[in-house]
Amino acid sequence: MKRTRTQRQATDQGDLFEKSIVVTGTHTPSVSNPEPDTLSGQEVLSLIPKASFSNVEKLCGEVLKRELGNSAVPALEALWNRFRGYGLSGALPEQKFSLKTLARIGTPESQAAITKIVEAPSLPDALLPLALRAAVEVKLALQIHRISPWLDHGITEVRALAYTLLQNTDPPVYILETGLSDPEPSVRMATRVTMGKLGHKKAKKGLLADLEENPTCQIVLALAAIADEDVITHLGRCALKNGSLKTLILDELLALEDPRAVKVVGQIKSVEHNWL
Repeated sequence: MKRTRTQRQATDQGDLFEKSIVVTGTHTPSVSNPEPDTLSGQEVLSLIPKASFSNVEKLCGEVLKRELGNSAVPALEALWNRFRGYGLSGALPEQKFSLKTLARIGTPESQAAITKIVEAPSLPDALLPLALRAAVEVKLALQIHRISPWLDHGITEVRALAYTLLQNTDPPVYILETGLSDPEPSVRMATRVTMGKLGHKKAKKGLLADLEENPTCQIVLALAAIADEDVITHLGRCALKNGSLKTLILDELLALEDPRAVKVVGQIKSVEHNWL
C-alpha cells in the first residue's frame, strides 16, 4: 500500500534513556563549580570536557536548553574520551550524559561522534547497551558486519538493540529469522518490529499478538508498514482501546491512502463524536 509519510522520528520510540541515571563511585566534587545557568554558552562548552558528576547533568542540560548543537559535539566527545578505559562494570554519569546529549543533538556531526564511540574496538561490553541506545535513537546506518557480532551477544539488551539497528540496513532475511528464535522475548519482539518496518509480512502474526498484549508506538509503526485489511481492522480496534496510541494510529491509517483505512478512521471519529 502507498505510504506518503516517512515514519515518525525518534520521539515515537519512547525515551531510550528513560532509566534514571544513578550517581555512583568515589568522585570528589568541586566546591567552586559555578552554576551553569549563570555562564555564557562558550563557558558552558569549555567546562564540559572536565565536567564531574556534580555538574555534568546541569552542563549537558544547558547544551540542550540553549540549543548549542554542533558547537557542543567536540566538548562532549572530549568528555567521553576522558573516561576511555572506564566503565568496565557500568557507565559513569559523565559517560551517560555525554552520550545522551550527543543523541539528543541528533545532527550528522553528533551521529558521526556516536558512530566513532560505538565502533571503537576498546568499547567495554558494559557500555554497549548505553552506546547502542544512542545509536538507535539517532538511527545510525551501520554496516551489517559491524552489527553482526552484537546479534548473538551475551547481554540480552545488546541483542535487542542490534536487531533494532538492522532497521537502518538491508539485512538478508535469514539474519532476521535468527532473531525470531532468540530465547528472550524482548529480542524476538525487536526482531518482529524490524521485520515489519522493513516490509516482511512474516512478522505480521507476531506483531498482531504484540498489539493485543502490549501495544506500543513501535508495534503500530511496524504493522502500518505491512498493512492489509486485517491489520487495518486490528489497528482500528487498538485506537478505540488505547487513547495514548489513537492519534498515531489514525495518522498512520490515513497515510496509507487506502479506502478501507479511511473508512476505519471515519468510524473511529464517529464513535468519539457519539461519546461526546
